[in-house]
Amino acid sequence: MVPLGEIAQYVVIGDSGALPDRSFVNVTPIASNENQWTNESGYPELSDATWLAKNLDTTLGFYHRSFGMRSWDDQGSAFHAGIRGRGRSSTDRPDTNAYGANGYMLIGDGRTSTGQAVSEALDIVSHEFTHSVISASADFFYEREAGAINESLADFIGMTVAGHTTTQMGAAAGWAVRDLAQPMLFNQPELYGDYQDLPLDTDYGGVHRNSGILNRALYRTARRISAETTEGALPLSQLLLDSLRDFSWSPQLLMEDFAVGLQVLCEHRAQAACSALASELEASELLSPAL
Repeated sequence: MVPLGEIAQYVVIGDSGALPDRSFVNVTPIASNENQWTNESGYPELSDATWLAKNLDTTLGFYHRSFGMRSWDDQGSAFHAGIRGRGRSSTDRPDTNAYGANGYMLIGDGRTSTGQAVSEALDIVSHEFTHSVISASADFFYEREAGAINESLADFIGMTVAGHTTTQMGAAAGWAVRDLAQPMLFNQPELYGDYQDLPLDTDYGGVHRNSGILNRALYRTARRISAETTEGALPLSQLLLDSLRDFSWSPQLLMEDFAVGLQVLCEHRAQAACSALASELEASELLSPAL
């Protein structure tokens, strides 16, 4: 049994495997607020849903306690999550992936190299939830630099929710996909000068590939604020969320412009992290050195 806290108020978990097109979320719940799981959809174990419920509960609780937010849009709106999902481009093979935006999340039905469900990774679940938080405040195009910013914020805040117990996103479920401290381990550029301008039909112009540039700057800033990465990451995550609400960002936002805006907001609030943030943004070639 998973004790339900925040999730009971906001989240509906459905079985997307029951739909002809599994890239959509089935909003028919397979769990009640009392956590009484059913097998009406024909899914044998529902272990994926149990993990998803547990990690969404942790995520929503963290957002509420740490950032004062109610659900993904801070309006208490329902959040719909589906198990056994598959992306639009997926084949009939199990899909080891996850997707999220605009109050929806889809967890694939595949298993990782260690035989675990994707939903077992708190950072992955928090990452996908954070995509919805971002979409509630900023209208970023999911492509090129704006998409890479979106991915980076979801990575960093998702890892903050999970406690930064590792630098590798998804490692807890045997599905490491990125390293915030050393992006090059996963063939990501670390400097803006090495940005990879990929065609749109390749990772939407490199949204995951290029997210490592900002990821590294944010991770290193958090470590400079505090030797305990989570302690440094929390005020930085708050700053990132505030930047989404306080600025009317262009849908085609460039990473350099985001870095400038983030630094301006930090200095306006006279936060202690500003010098560390400026130093790391400069080191990543996202911010010009001050004269």
